[in-house]
Amino acid sequence: MTGLQRVFYIRNGLCGREPLLQQADVWCHGHVHDSFDYRVGRCRVVANPLGYANSRHGAAKVADLEFENSQFRWACVIDVEA
Repeated sequence: MTGLQRVFYIRNGLCGREPLLQQADVWCHGHVHDSFDYRVGRCRVVANPLGYANSRHGAAKVADLEFENSQFRWACVIDVEA
């Protein structure tokens, strides 16, 4: 992986996985409803959830949906293959 950052994706965030942070450059996690971007040692920890749609029952179309996390950044979405 020369020249690439190692990225660990763990759905439930840190949850006792601090030893793995020492091996990672970036840690992306979910299972939160607010955005976070901070460092633990040399590792950057990032969460960028869109959150639930607040207006899902009153929206006529998808474009009308409003989501709970106003700090969500589309430019920070990482597309990964399953």
